[in-house]
Amino acid sequence: MQQEDINTYFDSLRNSIRVFNEGTEDTLTMITEPLFKSTNYLPDWEGVDFTKSNFRIAKHGGMMAVINTDYVSMGDYNPDIRLFSTDLTLVSTIRLPSGRNLADFYLTPEETLILLDTTGKLYIYNQRGQIITTKEVFEDQTLTATYACFYDTGVFVISQMGDVYLVEDFTKMTVSQFGHIPYSISALAVVPPHSSNDQSFDVALWVAAIDVNAQEENRDRLLCIQRDLDMIDTQTTQHFLQMVVSPSNDFVAVVACLGNDYDNKSIFFYSIDFSQCHAELQIGNITNEFKMNWCGFGTLLLTVPTQTDTGFGRNFKLVQVGLTQSTLTWDFEGGFVVATEVDGARIITHKEILLLRNVPDDNGVLSFITDKSKTNPGMKLFTAVTDRRVFATTDPLKDFEDTMHDALNQCLAASEFFTDIKIRHSLLEVVAKSKYVDPLFEVSKFGFAIEGIRICDNMSQAPIFMPLTPAQLSALRNDRLIVRLCNRYKHIYAKAVADYIGEKTDAIYSHWSRCVVRSSAPPQKIVKILKDCSAMYGGVATIDYIDLAQLAYELNKSNPKSRKDELGRLLLEQNTVASRRVPLHIQNGEWEQAIKAAIESNDEALLIYVIKRGLDHKQDSLIYDCVGKSDIALAAWLMVKPDDPDNSRLYVNAKRPKEAVNLLFEKAVREGKPMDSVIQFAKSVKDDYGVTVANTYNAVQKACRELGITGNAIDVIDKYLDQGNLSAAKSFAKSVNLEQLDITWRAAQRFIKNPTVDAGLNLVKEFKDNDDRVFIEMIADAGVSKDIINQIVNSVAPETREYLLDNKIIK
Repeated sequence: MQQEDINTYFDSLRNSIRVFNEGTEDTLTMITEPLFKSTNYLPDWEGVDFTKSNFRIAKHGGMMAVINTDYVSMGDYNPDIRLFSTDLTLVSTIRLPSGRNLADFYLTPEETLILLDTTGKLYIYNQRGQIITTKEVFEDQTLTATYACFYDTGVFVISQMGDVYLVEDFTKMTVSQFGHIPYSISALAVVPPHSSNDQSFDVALWVAAIDVNAQEENRDRLLCIQRDLDMIDTQTTQHFLQMVVSPSNDFVAVVACLGNDYDNKSIFFYSIDFSQCHAELQIGNITNEFKMNWCGFGTLLLTVPTQTDTGFGRNFKLVQVGLTQSTLTWDFEGGFVVATEVDGARIITHKEILLLRNVPDDNGVLSFITDKSKTNPGMKLFTAVTDRRVFATTDPLKDFEDTMHDALNQCLAASEFFTDIKIRHSLLEVVAKSKYVDPLFEVSKFGFAIEGIRICDNMSQAPIFMPLTPAQLSALRNDRLIVRLCNRYKHIYAKAVADYIGEKTDAIYSHWSRCVVRSSAPPQKIVKILKDCSAMYGGVATIDYIDLAQLAYELNKSNPKSRKDELGRLLLEQNTVASRRVPLHIQNGEWEQAIKAAIESNDEALLIYVIKRGLDHKQDSLIYDCVGKSDIALAAWLMVKPDDPDNSRLYVNAKRPKEAVNLLFEKAVREGKPMDSVIQFAKSVKDDYGVTVANTYNAVQKACRELGITGNAIDVIDKYLDQGNLSAAKSFAKSVNLEQLDITWRAAQRFIKNPTVDAGLNLVKEFKDNDDRVFIEMIADAGVSKDIINQIVNSVAPETREYLLDNKIIK
C-alpha cells in the first residue's frame, strides 16, 4: 500500500473526529467510517421515507426489514415488508395476505424474519418471502397480541388480558406462559440470557406499567418477570416512557418523567437490575417522536426531527449523550436510521452506511489517527516497515528494541479496528515481518486476529456485502454467521467459512437441500441435484431425505398445485432406513407404502403400530392384502387381530396351510362347533393330517354326547371301561386312531383295582402273542386273589399254564 494512500485514509478519519466529554477523564474520540456508499441510483431504498417507516435491523452488520407505517394509519393492516441487504439493494418484498393483521416484526441476527400477527400467531419467513414455519402462541383463540418484546432467540408476547407468554428458540418454537401483568403497560425491555462475572443469567422481562386504580402519585410501577420466580412489583416515582438495554447487558437507558409532566423528560442510566441509577440527563420537552439507540456500551444516540412538518425529506439530527451533560450533534439531510452495534452504531442514510465508533486510546489505536508526527511506537513501526524503499535498504527494526512489544500489539489492535481492507492487510504485514524480534509476542493472538480479519474482509466484499468488524464477528459468533450466509443463499461461502474455521457443515447441507426442495424445479431434477451433491462430496454432504420428504409434503399441503407430494415420495425412496419412512407415509395416508416399509424394517413392534393405525383409518382390506405376503407381518397381524375370521386364508396365502387348518380347528374347539367345515377346508388345502385330527375330534364329541360326558378320547375310553364294555372302548379307539392293545392294557389296570372272575376271563382272551402271560404275572404281583387268578389260568392254553408254573408265577 502506498504511503500516500495511507495518509489519505488516516486524514479522512482525522477529519471525522468528534470529541465527546472533551477535557474529562471520560473523553471519547468518535469517528465515522463509510461502510458502504452508493454510486448508483437505488430507487427502492432511496424511496424509503424514514419518517413514515418502521425498521428492524439485524444486529452485527445485518440487513434491514422496512414497513411503511402510512399504510397502517390509512387502515391497511397488510402493508408490504421489504428486506434490504447491507448494500442497500432490495432483496424481497413480502405482502401479507388479507386478514393477517401485523402486531410486530423482528429480524434475527441470522437475518430470519419473524412476524407476529394480532391473533398471536408467529410466522417465520426466509429471504425469498416463503413461510418456513408457524406457531400459535395462544391456546385461547379469543386472545389478542397487544405487545411483543423480541430478543435474539425468542420473544415475549403479551395478550390484551395481560398474560405473558415466552416463545424460546425460533428453531423449536417452545411456548410457555411466563406470568401475568395486572396493570396498563407503558414500556417493555427484555434482558436476554447472558453471562457476567462467571455467572449465567436467564431471560428476564422488565415492564413499566401504570396502576389505573391507584391514586395518581402511586400509579407508576416497575415489574420484573423471571422464570419460576415471583414477579417483582415495585412502585416508582417516574413514569417510564422508553427502556433500552445496552448491548453488554449491563445498563438500561430509561426515558421518564414525573407523572404526566411530559415537558420535562429525563434519560436515566440504570444498572441492569435497576438497583442503581448512574446518571440522569434532562432532555426537557423533546418530541415523543425521538428514537433512542445505544452506541456501543457507554453512550446513547438520540434521533431527533429538526422540523415539525411531516413531508418527505424531513431532516433529522443525531444527538449523542452519556453519563454526563456533554452532547455531540450530527445533522443529516433527508433522514437516517440507527442500528446499535457492540462497538458503536451504524447510521444508514439514503446513500451510505456509516459506522460511528469510539477510538480506543488505551491500546494505541487512536495514535494512528492523531499522531501526525509518528512518534507513537505502533505508528512509527507501521510507517517504517510500509516504506518499501527504506525497508529494502536498511533495517528499521533495530530502532525498536525497547518498544517492539508495544509497537506490535498496537499494530495488531489497529488491524482489528480499522475497516479499510488495505490498511488491515498492511498492518498485519507489518506484524508478520516484525514479530520475530519480540520473543514475548503472542503468536496465537496474531493467528486469531488473522482468522477474524480474513473472514471480515471476505464478508465485506462482493457478492456478500456484509461489512463486519472483528468485534461484531465475535459477538455474532461463527456458527450464526454461517447460518446468516445460508439465509442469504450463499451456501458455498458458508461452507468455505466452515471449512476455514473447522466448523461442521451438516447445517449448511441441510439448509441448502431444503432450499432445493422449495425450488420450482421438477421433482426428478431435484432428486438428481441432491444425489449429485452427496456424490460430489464423497458422502460428507449429509442429506436427510426423510426431513426433506416431510418438507415436500408440507409444501404440497399448503399448495397442492406444486406437485411436491410426488417429490416427497421420490425423496422417501432415497432413504435406506425403512423404519424412518413409516411415520411420514402414515402422516400422508400412504398406507400401502407404510406397511411395506414396516415389513422391510423387520420390526414387529413397528408393524403392530402400523396395523393398528391402519385399522383405525379403515384400511382393513389393504392391510390384509399386504400382511399375507410376509411372515413377520402375518405374526404382527395375528397379535392385533387373533380372532379375525379371515386369518386362516392369510396363512394359505403365506403358503402355510397346516397353520391355517390349526387356526380353524382351535376356533371350532373354542366355540364348541362340529369340525365339518374344518374337514372341508383341510381337504381343500390337501392337509391330510388336519382331516384326521378334525375327524378324531368329531368322533370324540359324538361319543361324549352319547355317554353324557365332556372330555377327550381317553375320557370316553375310560367311560366305556367303567361300563365294562371293552369292545366298545376298542372300537372307539380304532375310530380315533389309538392302538387297541393300549386300550386292553388300560382295562387291565382298571381290573387290578376291581378284580372279578368274569372280567378277568373276558380280559385274558383279548391278549395275544403271550401277552396273557404278562397279564397274569402283572395281576399276581398286584395281589389279586389266588382264586381269581387260578380260574383265569385254567382258561388259558396249556403251554401258558406250564410257563407260569415253571417260572413259579403260580403254584
